[in-house]
This record gives sequence, C-alpha cells and structure tokens, in this order.
Amino acid sequence: MAIRAEALVNKGYSCLEKGDYGDAVKFLKQVVELSPNNPEYYAYLGEACFFNKEYEQAQDAFDKRERLILQNSFLNSDVQGYRGCILLEQGDIEKAEALLKEAVEKKVQSPQIYYSLAMLFLRKKNFQEAKKVLKKIESMDPFFYYRKIKDLLNQIGLALS
Repeated sequence: MAIRAEALVNKGYSCLEKGDYGDAVKFLKQVVELSPNNPEYYAYLGEACFFNKEYEQAQDAFDKRERLILQNSFLNSDVQGYRGCILLEQGDIEKAEALLKEAVEKKVQSPQIYYSLAMLFLRKKNFQEAKKVLKKIESMDPFFYYRKIKDLLNQIGLALS
C-alpha cells in the first residue's frame, strides 16, 4: 500500500509541476483516502488545493494534518493538560477535570498540570486526592513543590485535622 501511495504522490506532484492543479488534487485526495493517518499526505493535498484556489479545502487539509501530528506527538498530553489548566482558570471545572485527569493518566511530566489538578480537588473539597497529587509533585520536582506547594500542603493538613 505504501508503494501505491508514493506513486500517487509522485503523480500529484508531477501534475503540480505542469500546472494541472485539478488533477494534482484528484491524485492527492486518493492518497489521503488510501493512507488517512499520514499527516504529510494532508500537507501535500493542502498545497495542491491552495494552487487550485480551493482555499477552504486547503485549510481543511492543513487542519487535519495538524490534528494528526498533535495526536501522535509526545506533547499531546501536555497540551491537553494545559488546556485543562486554562479551563480551570476560566471556571469550567467539569471540563477541566476531565482533561487534567486524562493528562495525568498519560503520565504527563509538567508539575503545573498536577498542581492545577490539586487545585481542582481543593475547590471540590476533596482534600485526600489533593494531598496525593501534591505528594506526586514533590517526588517529581522538589523545587516546584517547595516553591509553590509547601504552604498548600500545610493548609490541607490543617483541614484534615
């Protein structure tokens, strides 16, 4: 299948070089149908659509490429976690909780995301869970912990007593 996809890409680029943008789009659409999870094929299709003055389709192809790259990126859980942090700051606790918990399940490495999850638990008065998350931050990044967390942990301890 990879050989067929590459052949279609070559045909599409050959058409682009000749200025036959409509056929280029046709071949490159076949490529993304054949390999819908390859982000680079969407870049090629977006380029062909652009030259064919199909701007909305070009934007759609580039957006699909971006989503695929992000989906396959090791930073995806960080991006997801920071989106949860933003939602928490904006007061959308339910959506924030879902994103933060999922990021933590994916073993995100940013202590800020864990900190936001702990703050979420504090807002919900779930002190035991907040304390667990804060302990995780302490083992993960002691400097972050002591800079931002020590007073919070003391407050949780007072609330639990």
